[in-house]
Amino acid sequence: MDIITDNLVLIILVIGGAISQWWNARQESKKKQVPELEEMAQKEVLIPEFVPHHLPEKISEAAVNHELARQQALSEKVKEAKRLKSEKQAKQSLQETRPASGFKARLKSKEQLRDAFVLKEILDKPVGLR
Repeated sequence: MDIITDNLVLIILVIGGAISQWWNARQESKKKQVPELEEMAQKEVLIPEFVPHHLPEKISEAAVNHELARQQALSEKVKEAKRLKSEKQAKQSLQETRPASGFKARLKSKEQLRDAFVLKEILDKPVGLR
């Protein structure tokens, strides 16, 4: 351990030099890559032209009508699902706001259970007298 503390400045200089060499090598490699990429871009090697193999000349009206009907059916299903979800959330919010009536129902609710423990601590004998 004494060797490290005695030569701390030397160790820091060696690590700093290594990082400096790495950084300089990285900057030089970037400088070399940029002209190569520019040359490739000028030769249009990077952007090949896309030509589709087959495009339909005309889509039949029956296929269009069938697709529209399918999309409308999907739209109706989505609306129904959203409506059911909102109804379910409304029912859950009503159930959460209603006070629990039975003892078992009160044990299922975290809030009611927490209130019960607080009331027990308040109304029970003090800890020192138990």
